[in-house]
Amino acid sequence: MSLKLNQAAPAYRRNRDDDRNRDEWSDDQPYELLANARRRECVRYLAGRSASDDVSVRELADAIADVLAGDESAPDSLRQSVYTSLSQHHLDKLDGHDVIDYDREERSISTGENFEMVTHVSGVSDSRCWHIGTIPVCTSTLTLATLLVTAVAFPQLPTAAVIGVAALNLLPIGLFVQAHFGDRIL
Repeated sequence: MSLKLNQAAPAYRRNRDDDRNRDEWSDDQPYELLANARRRECVRYLAGRSASDDVSVRELADAIADVLAGDESAPDSLRQSVYTSLSQHHLDKLDGHDVIDYDREERSISTGENFEMVTHVSGVSDSRCWHIGTIPVCTSTLTLATLLVTAVAFPQLPTAAVIGVAALNLLPIGLFVQAHFGDRIL
């Protein structure tokens, strides 16, 4: 491809791996795509919207900039930085793996064929989905219930051993509660 002086290059250059990426989907692919905070926020934002709604790149960039800025209003420089990185890299990467459908001419985004796979991994998809932190809590709760039944049924068991096992099983429950509800507890 040769360009004349003052002629702009095409807005999107296909990566030679793009066609391969569309056909192959490894178990690690969603994690690799979500390794970047801006791509994660992109998926979160789109997951919170109706699947039929298209989103402009500017709207998405502003929403991500607001999240990255935290409690403060996002400065224009951050908004522009997010817009540029989305336009030049992140949206192409997500589109190359069919997570989103990115229309470069219209500058609009909609969810793609593999969007559900990525949202399932990210934990933003469905509230009915069990998160990884739920499993230790359920296991600990069942163990505590079993210990309680055992202690009542067999009072001759050493109390110190039962209390020790119970204390170890309360640890994951405490960590789960702190991680998920710590900001709402006194």
